[in-house]
Amino acid sequence: MTAVINQKRGAMAEKDFSNLLMNSIPGGVCELVYDQGLTLQYANEGMFAMMQMSAEEFEKNYQNRYDKLLNPEDWKEMQNRIRESIATGHILHMEYPVHHRSRKEEWRMMQAAVMERNGKPLMQCVVMDISGIKRANEELAEEQEKLKVIAEMSGDLIFVYDIANDCMDYTAHEECLKSQQRIRKDYTKTIGQNGYVHPDDQDTLKRFCEELQMGSSHIYEELRKRYADGRYHWIEIEGKTIYNKNGKPVKVIGRTNNIDERKAKEEHFRICSETDSLTGLYNHQVVMDKIRKEISNPASENLRWLIIFDVDNFKQVNDRNGHLVGDAVLCMFADELKSSLQNSLLGRIGGDEFMAYVKDMPREELEEVLKKLNTTMQGVYKDEEVNLMVSCSAGVVHCSAGCTFDELFEWADYALYRVKRESKNGYYIVEAHAGEHAPEIGYLTREDEEEYIREEAVIHNADELVFFALELLDGVSDVQSGIKMVSDRICSFFDIDDIAYVANEGGTNRKRYHWSREKKRQTDGDFIRESRAAWQMIWSELEKNGTLVLQNDIIKKMPGEQVQSTFFVRPDKTAARECIVFIDRKKNRDWQEEKDGLVRIAGVLYNHLKQVYDIEQKKDEIDRQMNYDSVTDLPQYHKFIQLTEQYRYERGSSNLYFVYSDFANFQFMNELYGYAEGDKILRAFAQKLQDMPGGLTFCRITSDHFVGLVRGTGVEQVQESYLALTQEFCKETNAVYDQSNLFMISGLSAFDDGNEAVSVVIDRANIARKYGKNNASTVVQVYNQEIKEKNEAQKAITANMATALENGEFKAWLQPKVSLTTGKVVGAEALVRWCRPDGSMVYPDQFIPVFEQNGFITKIDFEVLDQVLNYLRDAMDHGEEVVTVSVNFSRRHSENPNCVEQIVERLQEKRIPSKYLEAEVTESIFILDLTTLTSNLHKLKQNGIAISIDDFGSGYSSLNVLANVEADVIKLDKKFLSDIGKDSKAPVFIKYLIKMMKRMGYEVIAEGVETEEQLRLLRNADCDMVQGYYYARPMPISDFRTFLKEFNKQA
Repeated sequence: MTAVINQKRGAMAEKDFSNLLMNSIPGGVCELVYDQGLTLQYANEGMFAMMQMSAEEFEKNYQNRYDKLLNPEDWKEMQNRIRESIATGHILHMEYPVHHRSRKEEWRMMQAAVMERNGKPLMQCVVMDISGIKRANEELAEEQEKLKVIAEMSGDLIFVYDIANDCMDYTAHEECLKSQQRIRKDYTKTIGQNGYVHPDDQDTLKRFCEELQMGSSHIYEELRKRYADGRYHWIEIEGKTIYNKNGKPVKVIGRTNNIDERKAKEEHFRICSETDSLTGLYNHQVVMDKIRKEISNPASENLRWLIIFDVDNFKQVNDRNGHLVGDAVLCMFADELKSSLQNSLLGRIGGDEFMAYVKDMPREELEEVLKKLNTTMQGVYKDEEVNLMVSCSAGVVHCSAGCTFDELFEWADYALYRVKRESKNGYYIVEAHAGEHAPEIGYLTREDEEEYIREEAVIHNADELVFFALELLDGVSDVQSGIKMVSDRICSFFDIDDIAYVANEGGTNRKRYHWSREKKRQTDGDFIRESRAAWQMIWSELEKNGTLVLQNDIIKKMPGEQVQSTFFVRPDKTAARECIVFIDRKKNRDWQEEKDGLVRIAGVLYNHLKQVYDIEQKKDEIDRQMNYDSVTDLPQYHKFIQLTEQYRYERGSSNLYFVYSDFANFQFMNELYGYAEGDKILRAFAQKLQDMPGGLTFCRITSDHFVGLVRGTGVEQVQESYLALTQEFCKETNAVYDQSNLFMISGLSAFDDGNEAVSVVIDRANIARKYGKNNASTVVQVYNQEIKEKNEAQKAITANMATALENGEFKAWLQPKVSLTTGKVVGAEALVRWCRPDGSMVYPDQFIPVFEQNGFITKIDFEVLDQVLNYLRDAMDHGEEVVTVSVNFSRRHSENPNCVEQIVERLQEKRIPSKYLEAEVTESIFILDLTTLTSNLHKLKQNGIAISIDDFGSGYSSLNVLANVEADVIKLDKKFLSDIGKDSKAPVFIKYLIKMMKRMGYEVIAEGVETEEQLRLLRNADCDMVQGYYYARPMPISDFRTFLKEFNKQA
């Protein structure tokens, strides 16, 4: 008995321990029986706590059915999982939402072992509350989506770099990610591989990777990255490092952005800032800096020369003939320098003064070059009336070891002075030695009249300076020159180095004017480089106080330039972000003593600078309106010719080609998608042209016609590259406008020699284009000998057409139409033949296309009509049998609003019943404006004239068009018959086509019938009439009259 009691006590203790253990487990533990649902057999306290109800409440509200907490779709999925677990013996795992009394969705994760008990599946489950994890994941996904949206809106490529795992994760819109992997592991180890970054930027890349791994607080680099197109593009990379609570860097978040356009502009501005705009040589400061650098690092001690040139008598030539002649003289001299002193440093250092630094040239060779240069210049300009001639003088110094640039310049200037003083038109060579000065003053540094100028311009105080500036600027004819004079006086009076006019244009700070006291001219050099935040502070202070002083402790200096202090003045309270800046490069002053005077002078200077700037902007706008196309921004034709001639003058005509292009089906595009979309396509193509390798300049001549100048290595290379460009553009455009069938026809022509006029070569490219118009896809047709010969023949045709018409050389010939029902001739088609007086004949395919193009075809059509009506009138008067004659009318008649009236007048004049005339139009005419065409056809029908559609099925017709056109006769194109014997389906197709046409109410005639087999097929297909060589070829009207009488008599 005691043993039994102890056994029971042990069992109870074990059960209590089991319950204690189950209730101690975090989360829920339960047993569920899978019957009609999931019946709860057991659950620990954690299970009921998660359900936020007691066991009694669960039984009462849910009848112990756990499945009632699940959504129907989740319950269905759980049943599938249970069955799968039973079949495989695997642990069931599932995440699902539940709803209970809190009415909010919570997430659970269940893991269950499924076994069988009492013949039913039993699930022993552990259930965990994962709502917090789910919410965290959703918040993370939402943040990632926000980041993606921000990236898409900004156009930047956003990145997150994981420092510990060396993993880079990019976020951007799909277009950005085309050239970038979404996630790149081992980033700093692999990014430099496979040419991903430009070879010249590897050091920058290395520095960027080091900054990433070190966790630098702010990272900024610029480098070239290879895109999916295989080309390198400039990008800027900026990143900010995130630190954990221990101050350890963990991630870098940043962006990359394409800066190709900015870099291109910087390069353009660099080139512009270095060169003289008139001659293309280095400008004054650049050439001196480069020569100074060369002299400080000599490559050779014995064969270096510094030369200063002056164009003799330039002022007299300029005054006598105007600046255009003067400019031409300077350009020619500069070209001669480039030609004579190749591989030398050349620059223009004054109005008509030039400088050269020549290396590795023996003295004897140099003297020969100088003599030849002078001889050439003497032939540039001569005016015997006043005994005036252009020549050049040269001061030459041999660059001895140890000499500085300033010493050499002084000796060369002295040598030039010797030449100019004695005879001009020559050269003088001197030897310089280190530390020695020239014995006399130089030509460029002489100071004639300087004392007089100083006496005229003495200024004692700021008030006098303001008065001087006002008087000079209000009275001078050239305001820009006056501004320079005033700027120089301001710098001298206040002992400052630079004056600048800065304005914020669309968020970008731009320098509109900069005067350098040292260089005595307006300069493109920078004076201060501040961050955007610094400039924001500057503008803010100016808006509040009107002035701002920056001293050297806060100024960030440009490399190589020394700026000690600056004084900013906001001269116009209505112009929030425009200022005048005064710069001192030597002293760190507080500007208090000069402040009042500079504020007043800044107002005077600003008003005139603003005036000049506005005028220049208007000039630029007028120039753009007059010289550039408003749709494509390409040069207009006259500007294009000017640019072409300029390029040809500078570079020659070798390897230059003209392309002439126009879009096929572009009018259809405009009508289908609208003219705004059409303009968008034209702009996109213009941009494509400007990006073309080898493309020099392009122009939209009119509508969708473009012409361009291209440089290439040969006609085949240019043809291939331009074809690829136009094919690619048409393919891309058709992909966007899916109902279009846009393609491009282009002509290509080269200069035969260097003396051809540009217009001649463009015309040849256009002629080649016209010969390519028979193609139904993008093509580039090269102007060749065959086209040249055909074009000459067409010119001859055009030249003789009017005389031929006047002389009656155009004859109407008739080809019979035979009825397959009666076997008789029931009609004829009038065809034109050009019969020359010598008995030769010009065939229709030689002159009809030419006449269609120039519009002369309308005269030919009416000539044929007149001959046909004369025949009918004469035949009727003689009692002969007559049949209906069809006369062809070209599409060009739609340009004549009185065409129908003229036809009817001729019928009435000849007293010909309208039933004997049939107007025949080719189906290709229906690709034109149907409004005008259908109106004319309707008028003809109203006057009893039948309408025949010729060449049906040649490639343009559609049943939709036929449904809207008033026609009586359909003439099947002869290509249908030519397919018989080649295609077994052809007879069936012809039979059903004829049947369909007849059901639509048309009379059907087949042309091009030549064999008995074709005739039999058409008779079996119930065709109405036939026309072709089987019965008769076209013949003169006199022969037709005989043929008609005899043929119908036999029939």
